[in-house]
Amino acid sequence: MHPFQDFCRRTLDDIRSAGRYRTFTALRKVATRFPLYVRPDGTEVLIWSSNDYLGMGCSRVAIDAACEAARAMGIGAGGTRNISGTNRLHKDLEAECQ
Repeated sequence: MHPFQDFCRRTLDDIRSAGRYRTFTALRKVATRFPLYVRPDGTEVLIWSSNDYLGMGCSRVAIDAACEAARAMGIGAGGTRNISGTNRLHKDLEAECQ
């Protein structure tokens, strides 16, 4: 093992033994009960720190529009419009808001 990898492994082991290693609980979002999420053990937890603070991620209208846009435009990790360009959907949304 490379000395740097050994150093990292030992450091992480020290953090784990001190109880300071951060772990994440996989939560399941329940779209019809937002902002309730379900832990793996079945207990529920309220999440108020989501960026979906308006609950639009559960809106049937928003979901249908996103699906329609994905079918028409495809999906993927794109850039902002000043990097990857402006498209018709940008213009349509701006016109709708004026």
